[in-house]
Amino acid sequence: MNALETTLEQSLDIALAQFKMVLQRLLNYGVISRDESSVEAEVYDLFVRCEQQLADYLGVMDLQLLHDRAGRFVRVLPPAAEAPGYEANSSPFKTGLRVALSNEEIELLLVLRAQYEIGLRAGDVNEHGGVSQTMENYSVALFNLLDRRLPSSLNERKTLFRKLRKLRVISVNLDELDDPNCWFAIRPAITTFVTDSVLSSLMEALSEHDAGDALEQDPAATDASLNSASPPTKVAAEVEAEVAAEVAAEVEAEVAAEVAAEVAAEVAAEVAAEVEAEVAAEVAAEVAAEVEAEVAAEVAAEVEAGAVADEATKEASALVDKYANKSIFG
Repeated sequence: MNALETTLEQSLDIALAQFKMVLQRLLNYGVISRDESSVEAEVYDLFVRCEQQLADYLGVMDLQLLHDRAGRFVRVLPPAAEAPGYEANSSPFKTGLRVALSNEEIELLLVLRAQYEIGLRAGDVNEHGGVSQTMENYSVALFNLLDRRLPSSLNERKTLFRKLRKLRVISVNLDELDDPNCWFAIRPAITTFVTDSVLSSLMEALSEHDAGDALEQDPAATDASLNSASPPTKVAAEVEAEVAAEVAAEVEAEVAAEVAAEVAAEVAAEVAAEVEAEVAAEVAAEVAAEVEAEVAAEVAAEVEAGAVADEATKEASALVDKYANKSIFG
């Protein structure tokens, strides 16, 4: 340790405490990215100054340093690990320093790698080699490629993306994860976790799966037609068809509701008209009955009055006849 300390202090002007800090951070996080924070930027700059000494020190334990100068990050490779441009050593201790990842985390890493590759081919790369992505686009890619969805719970989503950020494969603001328009950057370090060979295997598996589905649906389909469509396009078409079906169902339901409402309105109008007619008829009948009763009463009164008048006339005539031949002076 005295020789190392002397070399650090005299040749590199680095204190042993600073060397230990870089070493501990590498072993604790497994990766250092200059773009993560101001603190990590200082640690990365220290690493660059004593990279060879760190490589020699870790090499005793069969650990390798993967330093991407363009991406400005360094990663510790455990024994027997594979990485682009690095040959895996033959150490019998292959698992002790490996990062334990859940199935969900592995799925997210695979899709991050696929999206990073798409960004590279499209030239959508920032000055540090990162590829920007919206949360909505990433969610669609996750569904298209692996038929998976991000957790609906915001806490679960934060836990997953916090782990990805710790691996330095993404740069994201965890407080914005509930916004589908949230932007985050996929860092070049993703290529050290999911290599080109792994990505190729994934795409081949997806192609075979899609080809198998196509053959089941159309046995006469040719291999050329099957291989001409990319897996994301096929899945996207299926998703689009499902969405179209859902939209059609919603439109059909809305139209049915409107038709039902119109029919109900027409029926209600007809019923109202019938009720109104019945009420009008009943009112007319009642009025007619009342009028008829009044007329009958008036007629009866007139008849009775006529009869009384006739009787009075008869009596008067009788009296006249009785005294007609008699003299009032007689």
